[in-house]
Amino acid sequence: MPMRREALADDSGIHPLQAVGEVDTAEPMTARLLASRHLHEVIPPATGHGGNGHSARTGHRASQGFKTATGRHAYRERAWKEGTMTVDATLGALPSLIVGALALMGSPGPATVGAAGTAAAFGLRRAFPYVAGSAVGTIAVLTVLVAGAGALPDAELRWGRVDLATVVIVVATGYLLWLSWRIATAPPSAAGEQALAPRFVSGLLLGLSNPKAYLALGALVSGHGLSGASPAGATLALAVLATLVALVHLAWAVAGATAARALHHPVVARGVNVALALLLAASTLPLLADVL
Repeated sequence: MPMRREALADDSGIHPLQAVGEVDTAEPMTARLLASRHLHEVIPPATGHGGNGHSARTGHRASQGFKTATGRHAYRERAWKEGTMTVDATLGALPSLIVGALALMGSPGPATVGAAGTAAAFGLRRAFPYVAGSAVGTIAVLTVLVAGAGALPDAELRWGRVDLATVVIVVATGYLLWLSWRIATAPPSAAGEQALAPRFVSGLLLGLSNPKAYLALGALVSGHGLSGASPAGATLALAVLATLVALVHLAWAVAGATAARALHHPVVARGVNVALALLLAASTLPLLADVL
C-alpha cells in the first residue's frame, strides 16, 4: 500500500491524494482531512459506521431478505416432496391448489353433468341421493390418490391378460350412456313424480369408476406433491379438496334443477333434459377414444 505523504504548509502544488479540481490549501490539518476523506471515497471500509459501511450493511440486509423470500418458496416445494410440510406451510400453498382444483372439478364432466341432468329431470330433492353418492365416490378416489397412489393413473393395472383400466372405462362409458338415456326420456320434474330417480349407489359407482376423476385428480395430486406430504399437511389438503368436490357437485345440481324449474313449459323442460343428456353422452367420447 503506498505511503501517504504528509502535506506541508509551504506546499503549493496539488497533493498526490487530492482529487483533481480540489482547491489546494496551505493548512496542514486541512490537507490531512482532505486526504483522509479522499481515501475513504476510493477505498470504502469493510465495516464501520460510515455512509459506505451503512450502504454495505443495507445491501446485505436486502440480499438476505431476497434470499429469505425465495427460501420460503423452496422450502414449500421441498417439504411437499419430502413429506415434511407442516400445517402452516400448507396454508401458504393452498391458494394455487384451490385454483387448480376448481378448474379441474368445475369443468363439465360425467359427474358434474350427471348431477345437473339428474336434478333437472327429477328435481333437486329426489336427485340429492344420487348427487351425494357421486360426490362420496369422487372423494374416495381423491383419498386414495392423496394417500400415496398419485401415480395410479399412469400405472398398468392388469389381471392376467385383461387390462383393468380398459374394463373400468368401458363399464363407466356404458353406465353414462344409460344415464343419458334416462335423463333424456324422463318427463319434466313437475309431471315425473312416478319416475324412479337414480339412487345413492348409482352415484357412488359412477364416482368410483369415473375415469376423469382418476386422470384429473391424479394430475392435481401429483402436480402439487400431495401424495408425499406429511400426515398433517395431507389431511388439511384432503379436507379442503373434499369440500370443493361436495360444493361443485351441489352447484351443478342446483343449476340443473333451477334451469328446469324456471322453464315451466313441458316442451322447453324436455329440451333442457335432452340437451344435458347429449352433453353427458358427449363427455364419454374422450373415454372411447382412449379405448379405441
